[in-house]
Amino acid sequence: MVQNILAGHGPVFNVGERVEAYSVPLWVLILTIVRGLVPNVSIEWWAVGLGLVLTALGVAMAFLATTRIGSPHSLGVVVPLGALIVAPVDAMWDFTTSGLEDGLIFSWIAMSWW
Repeated sequence: MVQNILAGHGPVFNVGERVEAYSVPLWVLILTIVRGLVPNVSIEWWAVGLGLVLTALGVAMAFLATTRIGSPHSLGVVVPLGALIVAPVDAMWDFTTSGLEDGLIFSWIAMSWW
């Protein structure tokens, strides 16, 4: 789809068929911008790399948000157990590095929490 957008055919999966096959337009826009700026690297690698980076950013923002919200109310150390439970799960990293928009969604939720 990104190649079709850059070729001027619009956000379609097959040229000539007006069917948009995506669920998150922001993810398509991000991948299109990245592909336009760096055409030498495969878009699949960018999707996996961006998913990994955005997920790591989401975990970091979740830590910061929990610490920021919890510290005025606590007498001791604030430990964000939710992020500590989610971070080592292999399935989470498999989904967020699948090339789909899971990393973007995870970071968006964490940013909203922050």
